[in-house]
Amino acid sequence: MKNKIIFITIIFLIIVISFTGSVFSKEIVINETNYHDYFDDEGRIQDLTDGIKENDTLKLSNLDKKTIIIDKRLVIDRENSKSVFSNGYIKLIQGSDGSVIKNLNIRGVYDPFKNSPESVLTIENSENNIIQKIFFNITSSLGTLSSVNCINIKGYSENNKILDNLIYFNSLSESLYSYGISLSSNYIKNTLISGNTINMRCKNYVAGISSAAENTTIEKNNISLYSNLMYGIYIEGSSAIYTKILNNNIVANGEIFYLIESWMGSNTTISNNVLTGIGKGGFAYAAKFSKYDIITSNIITVKGTDVSNIDFSNNDEMKGHGGIYYAGNSGYATITNNKIISYYKKGGDYAIKSISSLDGATYTIIDNYLYSNNGLKIGNSALSMDKVGNYLNNGPQSVIISINNFKGFYGKFTKLTAILKDSQGKAISGKIIKFYVNNKFIGQAITNGVGLATFNYKVMGAGNLTVGATFEGDNSYVNSSKISKLTVPNYSVLKIKNTKSVKKRIVTFKTNLANLGPSKSSFKVTYKLSKGFTYKKPKVSVGNVKFNKKTRILTWIVKNLKVHKTKSATLTMKLKAKKGKYTLKPIVKNDNSLKVSSNNLLKSFSVK
Repeated sequence: MKNKIIFITIIFLIIVISFTGSVFSKEIVINETNYHDYFDDEGRIQDLTDGIKENDTLKLSNLDKKTIIIDKRLVIDRENSKSVFSNGYIKLIQGSDGSVIKNLNIRGVYDPFKNSPESVLTIENSENNIIQKIFFNITSSLGTLSSVNCINIKGYSENNKILDNLIYFNSLSESLYSYGISLSSNYIKNTLISGNTINMRCKNYVAGISSAAENTTIEKNNISLYSNLMYGIYIEGSSAIYTKILNNNIVANGEIFYLIESWMGSNTTISNNVLTGIGKGGFAYAAKFSKYDIITSNIITVKGTDVSNIDFSNNDEMKGHGGIYYAGNSGYATITNNKIISYYKKGGDYAIKSISSLDGATYTIIDNYLYSNNGLKIGNSALSMDKVGNYLNNGPQSVIISINNFKGFYGKFTKLTAILKDSQGKAISGKIIKFYVNNKFIGQAITNGVGLATFNYKVMGAGNLTVGATFEGDNSYVNSSKISKLTVPNYSVLKIKNTKSVKKRIVTFKTNLANLGPSKSSFKVTYKLSKGFTYKKPKVSVGNVKFNKKTRILTWIVKNLKVHKTKSATLTMKLKAKKGKYTLKPIVKNDNSLKVSSNNLLKSFSVK
């Protein structure tokens, strides 16, 4: 009974203590006026009876050039949506475990050589903190060698989370080293970096995320880099083990890029990332002194021109271009189910390459899509490995697409066909072939059991048309195209409109021709003139006329009549006429290349 009373008393005390802490925690607005009421000149919390206590919430108003050093568990938030923390620094140190910093708007020009800290927000020797939904808009105009970190974790720090922050960093410095998020101590463990957007534009050097820590998870971040030297995620040091890089989108556009690099890291997992690099050259993943990587289900595209004239500062072993690259005592990597495409204007690149691997090291490279050397090396030929390993089922296979020349007639359907086979001549079924006429997409068809795709095309042109058949490729087969010809006899649709007027025995007769196309057309138009007419040579806008006195047939000879919807050519003739009744109708003499869609008949008329 006594023990039960003691147990109940302990539980009651715990509840009272927790309740007391929550009741007496308070919310404090920090502004320019009262800052020194709570912080000393170094930015440390002053030990005051009514000062800042454990579990308080600090609401930061507009503050400029202020330092805030936290040594107790607090929540730090903004006062309102217009509050800006500018040109200042925030640091969590020992004693601040469990703090939350959120929703701040941090802006400013940061120049470390002016005796300022090199990190805008720092966690040092502190655990279980959350940095969340902070907007950083940072610039620097340094002219001397230095570095700036937006978020930096140091010392013995564990179980911290950096979530959903927005980091913009811009610098015109020729020598600044710029970091978005850094884990710069060997003693850091179990950090989560998730959902952040990092956009960095600097002339010299940028790193989106840098980690020397153990068991770090880097997931669902969007990283965009623009610089001479760019690192999307940089893993550094023998303490950087069990790093997980998952579901990130990394884009680098500048000169030299390493979308992910590991130096001495081990047991790194890189999975389901989209990695894109554009510049003179670089690698999607480069590793040195690194082992036991698992690289799976990533989409990698790297585009380069030529790095041969770039100075790599005595680090020529990391010079080059390609998808994945291992150098300097690395090995034992497993690389599966990735799509790796490398374009390099200079050529000679590989999708995956290793040099100077560990003695006895092996590589497992299975079920990847590998494309390099401007399409000259695909599948296993896109590998350059210095060690034996399991190199299986790596695609894509090359394909052969064949297409014949075709004949057709304007306005009629003709069958366009293409056959798709693999490099061994085996038919490939179930693949989409897209058809083009004169580079315009007209439709698509799926290959059948013998690799044949058929598309019924209604011919809408004439002459020698270009037909293209394209297979766009997939994870198993490389893309391929073939061009042939579709020969269509010239064909035109002609519209004729006739008019007449009679005035004082002068008959004015006019014929208007409209060539509706699609081709230019040559033909003859004849008129039978009654003997009552006195012939006078008509005026024509195109071609010439001949008159046979014996047969009294007027022939209008038209060559290569241009296409026009309403008016391609006109004939006008004025004829003296005797009294009597007359008819006048043009007749077109042509072959099958011309269709007369209309030729209105004029009623017989009288001249009095």
